[in-house]
Amino acid sequence: MSSDDQGRDSDRTPKGMMNPRTQRTPRKRLCIKDILPSYEDGIALGTHVLTADGTLPVEYLEAGDRIVTRSGLRTLRGIDTPAPRMFKLVFDRAEIVFADGFQFDSKSGKAFAA
Repeated sequence: MSSDDQGRDSDRTPKGMMNPRTQRTPRKRLCIKDILPSYEDGIALGTHVLTADGTLPVEYLEAGDRIVTRSGLRTLRGIDTPAPRMFKLVFDRAEIVFADGFQFDSKSGKAFAA
């Protein structure tokens, strides 16, 4: 780099040389799946689910607990464990559940931003 008349660095370089600051590699395009955690097999162990009694880790939930959903309070009918350390919440119909700042589809376990 060279200095201009007032002592500041400029982007001018001698002829035939490339300025290293202008040689940038393209960045990887950011996708929503890169931001959100992957819960394709269910809700992970330790995820705090919003219930009528406050937040509880998913592993402490039992059938009969009242869970806060987008539709209001719903009674939990059961819990499936489709994969190790993963849980799916069973309701009368698919519900959107609030947990750890995300919303989860109770049937598929997919998360999306709240």
